[in-house]
Amino acid sequence: VPVSALEQPQKSFTQQLKDSLVYWIVGLVLFVLAFPILWINERNAAEMEAVLYHAKQECLSLPPSTVDAENDGALVHMVGRTLVTAALKDPDFSDVQVYDAVRLRRQVEMYQWVETRQEKEKPGARLGETETEQTFTYSKEWKSFWVDSDQFRDATAQQVYRNPGAPACGFGVEVEAPEVQFGPTDPGDSAVSAAPFRLSPGLKAQLTQGWATVAVPHYLQGKGMAFVDGVCKAEQGG
Repeated sequence: VPVSALEQPQKSFTQQLKDSLVYWIVGLVLFVLAFPILWINERNAAEMEAVLYHAKQECLSLPPSTVDAENDGALVHMVGRTLVTAALKDPDFSDVQVYDAVRLRRQVEMYQWVETRQEKEKPGARLGETETEQTFTYSKEWKSFWVDSDQFRDATAQQVYRNPGAPACGFGVEVEAPEVQFGPTDPGDSAVSAAPFRLSPGLKAQLTQGWATVAVPHYLQGKGMAFVDGVCKAEQGG
């Protein structure tokens, strides 16, 4: 649904000339600064290439089966699998839990009105002046965040295209395993049950691949809320 609005102020010829002069000065400054910035960037790239070369020469490829004190402080490379012994549970819906997972993420989307703005400049009433015409369109979309319809630019649209409040369950939550172990790749290896390594928080943060969808029951009851056929509803107290 398109809604048009004309926005002021207008730009005079003198103001446009001043703006052009400012843009020219800024462009000249950026042109002068480009050369030292390029030199610094090339120097950093050369230093990083040298660091990677030395790291490749010193890196040790080891199996992740045992801890060797002689390699303490050395740069090592290992190929293995992660192991999480404790189950991850949704903090609001205890029936949702997964095993051997680093993270559990709940994602909620809401079908709601959103505002889209388009701008177009056109000549003003006087010579050298311009006017900016803004056109607002409103359509319903799935969003993983709440859109406040009271903030729509058009006053009429605020009344016609109103969004309900945010869902009771919020728009998402993420749970991370407190401890992630690392051990041999072969799941049948007896050493897997006692993986010798623990991943640091920095290494856990790099595990961002391999997300899988978890099927949930028809009805889920949580803390003051429920999911019925995928729709989040607040439960009324009696």
